[in-house]
Amino acid sequence: MTRSFRRCGRNNHGTTGLRVGIVSVACAAALLAVPHSGSGSEAPRPSSDAQAALDTLFTWCRERTDVHGEILTYGVGQRARHGAQNPHNLILDVPRAIGAVEARPDGSFRWSRLEAAVKPRWRAQESYWDSGRTPQGWDGDTDFFVNEWWVRLEAVQGLFVSYGRENLQWGPAYFLSPTNAFFRDNGRSNPKDEVDGMDFFRITWIPSASWTVSVMVNTDEGRQEWMRDFEQTYAVKVDWTGYRRYASFIASKRADRRWHWGGYAGMTASEALLLYTEVDMSLGSPALYPEQDPASPFGVVLTDSRRAEKRLNPLILVGGAYTLASGPTLVAEYVYHHAGYDEREADRFFHVIQAAGAAFGQPSPVGAAAAATLAQSLDPGLRLLRRDYLMLQYQHMDWWKTLDVVLRTTFNVDDGSVRLNPIVEYDFGDRMKGFVVGAQTVGSDWAGLRSRTHPNRTEFRRIGDYSFWVGLEFFF
Repeated sequence: MTRSFRRCGRNNHGTTGLRVGIVSVACAAALLAVPHSGSGSEAPRPSSDAQAALDTLFTWCRERTDVHGEILTYGVGQRARHGAQNPHNLILDVPRAIGAVEARPDGSFRWSRLEAAVKPRWRAQESYWDSGRTPQGWDGDTDFFVNEWWVRLEAVQGLFVSYGRENLQWGPAYFLSPTNAFFRDNGRSNPKDEVDGMDFFRITWIPSASWTVSVMVNTDEGRQEWMRDFEQTYAVKVDWTGYRRYASFIASKRADRRWHWGGYAGMTASEALLLYTEVDMSLGSPALYPEQDPASPFGVVLTDSRRAEKRLNPLILVGGAYTLASGPTLVAEYVYHHAGYDEREADRFFHVIQAAGAAFGQPSPVGAAAAATLAQSLDPGLRLLRRDYLMLQYQHMDWWKTLDVVLRTTFNVDDGSVRLNPIVEYDFGDRMKGFVVGAQTVGSDWAGLRSRTHPNRTEFRRIGDYSFWVGLEFFF
């Protein structure tokens, strides 16, 4: 849920990518620095041969270069919960409202066996705080960074070597991709909030039209912000595509953890029905689990007590999509997450949060222990906090040729909390679009829907109530 909220502050990652962007701009400037043939003795006219050579160079570059992008202007209204997990908004320091303008140009270049791309970003925003560590009022921030860039070379026929900053996503599911060891967020809950890129080295082999083999490693965190220390991860991915069906196998390993293995598969069961599944398996779990500890001032500590276990922890997603004759598509996905907390562990987890929240702000050492515990509990290292989830989605694209509507509802079956994600886009023309993207958490007695526990003790409501983006998108 933390990514549903736009947090503020400068991100200083991405120095390498920034250098690449500057070099790209410098090269473009050098190409454009052609003397004009106007009046003035300071600028000599090029000879006809030189002019022809420059024209040829420009034509060569334009044929191999593509530049497009978008400019977004939007406002965000959001409300974080000020419960035990985030007392008085002092842990997350989430602003109440944001107004922003972003420029997102994308550039690419292709020549023979060489390809390159760069996605520089510029953002200016004003944020308003009514609580938290930041003084009440408005505060502005401007940032320039490169979210993605990469260079890829086809060394021999069908063998590609690449390095750069990318947002690598795969899998058929909307809710999450269990086998993606690099990114927890697939970007589908808010398509207007870009997923930050990470630095990768990849080797890809395409022996035939049906098979692809990829070996990859994340060499740096890039613009990703890790609540824990960055962990280098190695992965092998084998993809097969056939007639009306596909399958992939993925094996991955982090430097100090055991192997994960799994894959995904899908098939077109009929003209209207798609079926798919995705599975990830591992032994043990490096996540933090609540364990009783009389020495702790809160009676419970969060520890990686299952790291050395040899018990199998499956993460299984099964789903399907059915397209009605009238146009809408209905999607259903169920997720079983064996590594998630059971009822006893969830009770302990929220007990330690309540105890730490009550002690937050007290003099050390209790106050310091409370702050550390609350920070730990924000991300205990689990893909999902509990075990059973159901996602239902209604999707109608190109409605009346101008409107796209996605209504997504995610149920935490174990604690009864719900997250609603409406995504609405309206085309005002070929180059302008309006959008509304939201995340509303439901539980307790909200709108008559009740969770089985207090909202502060549910996964979806423990951090925030809602976050809504409203804006315009201009394309060039």
